[in-house]
Amino acid sequence: FVLVRDTPERAGLEPIEGVPEQPTLTNAQLKSHLSTVLRDRWVWVLSIMLFCVTGLNLTLFGLWGVPYVRQTSDASVTYASVFTLVGGVGGIVGPPAIGWFSDRLGRRVELMVAGGCCYVVCLAVLAIVGNPPLVVVASAFFLTGALLGAFVLGYPMIKDRHPASASGIS
Repeated sequence: FVLVRDTPERAGLEPIEGVPEQPTLTNAQLKSHLSTVLRDRWVWVLSIMLFCVTGLNLTLFGLWGVPYVRQTSDASVTYASVFTLVGGVGGIVGPPAIGWFSDRLGRRVELMVAGGCCYVVCLAVLAIVGNPPLVVVASAFFLTGALLGAFVLGYPMIKDRHPASASGIS
């Protein structure tokens, strides 16, 4: 309330050119949008899915990826870190590629399901085999990062389900 303003002009700055005006929502409209969004079961399904996948990726690449590679292959910390880097590269490449592919196909749900199944298979291979060859670990880490793009499709899916005036809420 002390620092944030609704527009650059209200903050004493120059207006930004080419930005369309957005109507200010009334409290009744805000309440209506919030109610609609909270009743949408897809918002809840996608929220839980994104929560779980984000937690899993942060845990794999940020916490346990290096110790896993070190323990299963007796690699140095530096060498093991390369594998989590490979997962990060997948996370950079995959989401834009999957988003582009989704836009071309005009499909989101099907890609999310297929990507989710592939994501689970990648991690299941590591869990079931236990000590796979390092090329399999690198592939699984890369694909796990890249397939994050399938889950990120949840954001435009929810955006498409609700009006633009409710986009911040949804």
